[in-house]
Amino acid sequence: MNATPWQEALEDLFAGAINQEPLDVALNQVAELTVIDPSYHEEVIGALDVAIGLAEQGSVEMLPAINKSGYGAIDVNSAHFLLCYVKKVYLEELVKVRKLRCA
Repeated sequence: MNATPWQEALEDLFAGAINQEPLDVALNQVAELTVIDPSYHEEVIGALDVAIGLAEQGSVEMLPAINKSGYGAIDVNSAHFLLCYVKKVYLEELVKVRKLRCA
């Protein structure tokens, strides 16, 4: 079965970017990339929003992508919490990166 675009983006985010790094460090690097490539920002936010929405509906479709990282989720509740936290930290790091680039 082929992964959907949001699943691929979520897997890339968790397996490639987040992995074992502290979230703020990893997501700062993602923010740096998204400032350079705004379409990547849309991909990241889109994947997170779809995954958060699915978690709110009780779906566990996002667990395989999350569990490819050093962070893990054992159920839909822990996945939802982690996804919301990742989105929050990413957006905070994005604001920091944008402020530094404008200074």
